Amino acid sequence: ITQLRSLDSMRRDFISNLSHELRTPVSVIRANSETLIDGAIEDKIQARIFAKAILHNAERLSDMVSSLLDLSRIEYGELKLNFEEINLDLFIQNYIQSVANLSKKKEINIIYKPEHKGTVNADLQAIERIMNNLIDNAIKYSENGSDITILTSNESDNYIKVMVKDTGEGISDEDKNHIFSRFYRTASARATDNQGSGLGLAIVKHLVNNLNGEVGIESKPQEGSIFWFTLPNY
Repeated sequence: ITQLRSLDSMRRDFISNLSHELRTPVSVIRANSETLIDGAIEDKIQARIFAKAILHNAERLSDMVSSLLDLSRIEYGELKLNFEEINLDLFIQNYIQSVANLSKKKEINIIYKPEHKGTVNADLQAIERIMNNLIDNAIKYSENGSDITILTSNESDNYIKVMVKDTGEGISDEDKNHIFSRFYRTASARATDNQGSGLGLAIVKHLVNNLNGEVGIESKPQEGSIFWFTLPNY
């Protein structure tokens, strides 16, 4: 009975959070569409502004729905993982090259400092998804011209640890307790234009857990953050 009550409470919280997150982009799309219909479409400059707002919020909705579907598949075990031996060093080197254009937009330098030995037993696409979310967040919340550092180490004889370090404003102790929850965004994140789905870190946590690893964060306000995860050795 206690477990059923807990699940029911989680369901209510999920529906409440989802409704809250959907309300804003839907309202913006509706308001801008009505404004265009009421005559703003005749003004090319204003019409372009309103159309861009509609597109931006439609993309937010699309990203949210896609992330929700992915998260549901992971949680219910519908995501099939292909475990194999992966050369983590080679993967990270290739990965940094693949995201070079994203970091160049803000003149951010991605530095790699490998200190691990051995290979990992994991799913290649899952690792890439994890890194995409962590690096995307690091780029979003880092200052122009700053550095993002990817570090690795042997956590133990059985695990390799991957760390993504930024020089952003950091995260408070209170936020750290919720940062991997669905839809959770810090106050500073909500106050900026970096409006994501709030699901990226939840997906990271579930993917890492499905890869038999652990995930966490080390951070202090104004001192940047280190998001880390572990993967089992091959």
